[in-house]
Amino acid sequence: MEEKSSRYPFFKPGMNPHAIHLEYRKRVLELLFNAKEPMSSAKVAEKCNISLPTAYKILHELALEGKLTYHVVGPSKVFQINIPALTELASVKKKVNEEAE
Repeated sequence: MEEKSSRYPFFKPGMNPHAIHLEYRKRVLELLFNAKEPMSSAKVAEKCNISLPTAYKILHELALEGKLTYHVVGPSKVFQINIPALTELASVKKKVNEEAE
């Protein structure tokens, strides 16, 4: 019988790396969206149950896309959701969907 990894419970047989990456991005965004304060890369990695290098990559990707903002605190960065940018993105997407109908 095949044993499932408890670290990666969402893995399904045949999942490609892109699908796994999207799942990680979703986890990070959900975590930061529900967080009451900015979080460091290490804390995000711990809470999302992903490796630290993966957390760095995803956090910086999302920051470059404008979905997150960060502040340098001592030797590290803390990340948080960029609410104004996501609100604007959602309103543009809603407008496009309404025009398509």
